[in-house]
Amino acid sequence: MDAKLLPMRMMWQSWSQDPSHPAPSKIISFAEPDKNLFPQPLVISQPSSVPALKQRETTEVTSLEKSYDKYKRNTALSLRQKEGAKNPGGKTKTTLKIGTWNVNSLFESGKLANTVQEMQRLKIDILGISETWWPDKGECRVEGAKFYYSGNNTSTHRNGVGIIVTDKIIDYVTECVSYSDRIMLMKINAKPVKLNIIQIYAPTADSSEDEIEELYEQINYLMKQLKPHEINMVIGDFNAKVGAGRVDGIVGPFALGLRNERGDRSSVKSVCTYPGADVPSDHNRLVAKINIKLARTRRELRQPKIDVEKLNNTDIKNQLATEINNQLRSVMEESENIWDHVKLVLKDTSKNILGHKKYVAKQK
Repeated sequence: MDAKLLPMRMMWQSWSQDPSHPAPSKIISFAEPDKNLFPQPLVISQPSSVPALKQRETTEVTSLEKSYDKYKRNTALSLRQKEGAKNPGGKTKTTLKIGTWNVNSLFESGKLANTVQEMQRLKIDILGISETWWPDKGECRVEGAKFYYSGNNTSTHRNGVGIIVTDKIIDYVTECVSYSDRIMLMKINAKPVKLNIIQIYAPTADSSEDEIEELYEQINYLMKQLKPHEINMVIGDFNAKVGAGRVDGIVGPFALGLRNERGDRSSVKSVCTYPGADVPSDHNRLVAKINIKLARTRRELRQPKIDVEKLNNTDIKNQLATEINNQLRSVMEESENIWDHVKLVLKDTSKNILGHKKYVAKQK
C-alpha cells in the first residue's frame, strides 16, 4: 500500500467498524501533500486500544482542518494585497516611481515606443522628458501609456519637455499645463493632498545668465500658483552638475565629476540613476520613489443654463427686452470697457428674468 494513503485508509476503517464514532464534517482529499503546508508527514502506529486510536484520529483531523483554514486565510490575504496594488485609488498606499530623463530628441521613428518600453522594464509610473524636439503642444496615446508634451513652433523645434504616464496613472491626471518649451505642469489627484509635477529643461551653461534667471523666475511663478501643503515636485534636466563631495542631508559621498555653479541650486534628494537603455541618449535616467495614495478624478459639476424656452411667452419676452434696453442706456454712457458691461447686463438680466433651466437626469 502507498505509504501516503495509509493514514486516510486506517481512519476510514475505524469509522466503518465503529458507527458510533462521528464522521468528520469536512473530508479532505489526499493527493501529493504540500511539503510547505504539511512539513511533517502523518504517521499512525499500531494502536494499543480502539479509544486511543479514535482520540489520535480526532486530533489529526483537527490539525488538518486548522492547516487548511490557515492556507485559505493566507491565500485570501495575498489576493487582497494583489488587488490593492491593482487598485491604487483604494485604501492601499501605492509606491510610485517617478523619473526624469533627457532623451536627446524623441523626433525619431520608434523612439517614443522604446522609451515607454524602458519605463515598463524599470516599472516607472511617471517619466519626465527633456529635449523632446516635438513641435506645438498636446498629448499622444501610445500602447501602455500617454505622452503629454510642450514644444515650440520654430523651424528647428528644439528644446521641448514632456511627461509620460502609464495606463495606471492616466485616470488620475486632472490637468496638464504647457507653459513653454522648457516648462510644463502636471496635476495628479491623490490623497490626502494632490501631487503636482513641474518638468523643466534648463538652458545649457553656454546660455546667457539672463536666460537662466528667467527660467528660475518662471519656476518660482508656477510654484506660487500651487498650494504649499500639496506635494510639489520640480524635476528635469537642470544642466547642473552636483559633482563629488558630501553635502549633509542633500548629496552623498559617491557622486561623480566636478560641481558647477548651478549644481549648488539643486535640491537633490534620495534618488537612483539607471544607466544603459535601448534609447540613444548621453544622459542616465534619474528615478525616485514616493509613497502616495491616488484618488480618482471627480466629474466637474454641470454648469446651469438659462431657460431660454421661457422666451416663447410673449409677456416674458417683452419684459426681458425692456429691462435690457433700460440697462444698456446707462452702459453706453461709459467710455471704457463697454463690451464687458454689455455682456454683464445680458447675462445678469437674462438670469434674473428667465432663471436657470432645471436639469433632468436621463433614465438608463
